[in-house]
Amino acid sequence: MNYTIEGCFCPDGMKLFNKESGICVEKCGCLDPEGIPREFNERFEYKCQDCICEESTKAVTCKPKTCPPPPPIANCTGAGFVLVNQTNPSDPCCPAYVCQCQIDTCPVINMNCPIDISQLSAFLKGKVCPELTCGWFFSPVIACQECTCTNEVDPKSGLFKITCEFLQCDEECDLGYKYVESVSDECCGRCVQTHCIVDLKGKKHLLMHGETWSPTENKCEQHTCVKSGETLTIISSHTVCPPFEQSNCQPDTIQTAANGCCKICVEKEKACKLVSMKTRVTVKNCQSDQEVDMPYCEGSCNTFTKYSQAAAALQHSCSCCKETRFSNRTVDLLCLNGDRVPYTYMHVEECGCRHSDCTKTPGQHARRKRSFTLL
Repeated sequence: MNYTIEGCFCPDGMKLFNKESGICVEKCGCLDPEGIPREFNERFEYKCQDCICEESTKAVTCKPKTCPPPPPIANCTGAGFVLVNQTNPSDPCCPAYVCQCQIDTCPVINMNCPIDISQLSAFLKGKVCPELTCGWFFSPVIACQECTCTNEVDPKSGLFKITCEFLQCDEECDLGYKYVESVSDECCGRCVQTHCIVDLKGKKHLLMHGETWSPTENKCEQHTCVKSGETLTIISSHTVCPPFEQSNCQPDTIQTAANGCCKICVEKEKACKLVSMKTRVTVKNCQSDQEVDMPYCEGSCNTFTKYSQAAAALQHSCSCCKETRFSNRTVDLLCLNGDRVPYTYMHVEECGCRHSDCTKTPGQHARRKRSFTLL
């Protein structure tokens, strides 16, 4: 006899690696640290380690990657030259050594120059550290100038001429910043932050300190510009609206709240209505992975007892709040033994008052029956 079973199965020619991974493979092997199946004796690289899927242990074994020795670098022994270890672009796991100029490693040399003659430094081609000599140096009288020693000789002093130009300050600032002139001895001003920037779907919006902004299409999303020390930063928040059922509202009372986000209305007083709820479905030793929508009916209906002249007795009329429209939905339940089974439940879509028989035999008491599931 053939049985049809619902579930997840691997394609033909493949098998489930294990119950935990949920991965289908053609051959058995190991799972690497990233959860990728590897065949036995397969070698691969992971985070600068040489790894292999051992068939004997059915596990991945890794050891640090062996890098080739660095090639010799010539002419990196002079003063100011330093051999620096950098990341190799072609192989980030193995270092690359380059020769760099670092003037702060130059030796300190003091010369004793005659009175009225200054100690001058000059940089020679092919060298990092300056060569020191004694001579005259004329500094500019006006501050915030950048001076250069030219190759032109002054015929009066016999020294090279010095040309000076005022510093060119970069006054271009990023969006949200403003250039402010310096009030101290500094030559150039600086860019000061004046606005926060909200980048939403490629469009930038500027906010001043204390200003709050919401996009037109989503008033439930708020962005506020706040100040922390000298920095302006954006704090974003999202308003979560309470459950809203239009069928529970009195006619012509639905409107948007003052925050422009949530819908509100005047609810029908104590009327039978649909109430939203999320819960996990539990059946014996099986439970749904996530909470599912499980609306229910709640509220009062028209129930009365009054004297009827025609019947010459008390007349009873009862109605209860119950579902008037529903649909069947199916959810997968995960059992303690690892199996997954489908379960169909009733999803309430609309509620209303339905007539019921409330006549009881004298002496018979109605009992309320309540059922619930512990999660």
